[in-house]
Amino acid sequence: MRARGREVSMQLVGTGPLASALAAQVVRLGLQDAVTMTGALTQDEVRTVVASAAVFAAPCVVGADGNRDGLPTVLLEAMALGTPCVATPVTGIPEVLRDGETGLLVPERDPVALAVALDRLLGDAGLRTRLATAARSRVEADFDARRQAAGVAAGFPTPADAPPVDAPGGRRHVVVAG
Repeated sequence: MRARGREVSMQLVGTGPLASALAAQVVRLGLQDAVTMTGALTQDEVRTVVASAAVFAAPCVVGADGNRDGLPTVLLEAMALGTPCVATPVTGIPEVLRDGETGLLVPERDPVALAVALDRLLGDAGLRTRLATAARSRVEADFDARRQAAGVAAGFPTPADAPPVDAPGGRRHVVVAG
């Protein structure tokens, strides 16, 4: 992106086993002025960083050992905050982030495609707004805790409707979790 003349900065939030290698790569590539590695942050700090970002990138990959996220919570959080997102179509991500509708998807392990998508969003405020608005609506519709709890509760019979169950010792009772 910088080679194309785009002034861009990145915050890499979090920590993990690759932190040292990533820090060394930032130095090796001469990107110290553009990349900030924050390390671990509190939830409030993460919320502030993500909400203030022009774009959120989640270039998830399936590890060599098969390790993967099912649906990264941080992606849902970014979408809920109204931050436009770019991610890879691994595991459950395409179920929530639909390419061109609620965000942009790029192939796994393709840094050029990632840079092109980020550049596209940074250069198009209307696209950022459209994707972020649609993403927030999707999260509100499909990932609201109250709606999900009501849906789960609706799947259980009420005590009056539930058939009695023979329990050990001949007891007949109904248990409803709620």
